[in-house]
Amino acid sequence: MASQNKKITLKNNLNVNMLLKNPVPIRPKPTVLEHNFIDFTSEPASAATTSKEMPIDLTMILEKEVKINDDNSKWSEMKIKILLNYWRENLEEWKRGKVKVYQKMVNENLLPGRTLEQIRNKVGKLRKMYLQKKKKTNSTGESNVEWIWYSQMEEIFSQSKAVNPDYITGSSASDFISDTENLDDKENHETETDKPQKKKRRSGIDNLSGVIAAMGESRDRFYEKKIDSKLQESQKRFELKEKKLNQQYELEKNKLEIEKLRAENEKVKLELEMLKFHKIINKNLYKFL
Repeated sequence: MASQNKKITLKNNLNVNMLLKNPVPIRPKPTVLEHNFIDFTSEPASAATTSKEMPIDLTMILEKEVKINDDNSKWSEMKIKILLNYWRENLEEWKRGKVKVYQKMVNENLLPGRTLEQIRNKVGKLRKMYLQKKKKTNSTGESNVEWIWYSQMEEIFSQSKAVNPDYITGSSASDFISDTENLDDKENHETETDKPQKKKRRSGIDNLSGVIAAMGESRDRFYEKKIDSKLQESQKRFELKEKKLNQQYELEKNKLEIEKLRAENEKVKLELEMLKFHKIINKNLYKFL
């Protein structure tokens, strides 16, 4: 009976295919086990909850990859020479504050394309390599070191008290690595704490500059008033002196006029006396005649 039913279904399928232009391939009906059936339409609750609880931040991953690529980017010999020369020339300032020296290099654009963090990491790597080479030379007694920057690093650290040869010979490589890591952590702390200190210093400098400007303005006003008062005093003295001279001139002029009048009066008196004398003489002459 089952075989007869199967033959009938196959016959019907063949008839349907003959009627269609593109015949439909006959495929066997898939067998589905009920106990293995899984509903894929809905997402499992555990996966949904985990995806919500732990979101993936792609920006952080990209930033880390970019930072790693930037730090591992190759330094040219010219840039390393510039770095070492600037380090040697500013060694005293570097011992007081490393971050400030690195920031000055960034501000002056001595190493184009390099950030403060990259410069700090490069200095740390050069220092670490130098310490390892130094320890090796002290332990083996070799004089020739196959490292292009050893002589310049030796010159830098020979001027600085940061490296002690006794300490180098008696320490292990792990000690140097831990020391450099501690120094790097300290510098990281300097970079983190330096920003608010810079803001405080900036506000303090602004306040101080405002006070200095106000003091300068008040000083200028004081000197202007002082100069004005001196000018007024000198003007008054000049006016008084001029007035006094004018008075003296008027007095002298009046005296001269009085003297002139006296002289004229004396002249008139003399003329009158002469007339009187002539009259007397003439009168006496008439008597004799």
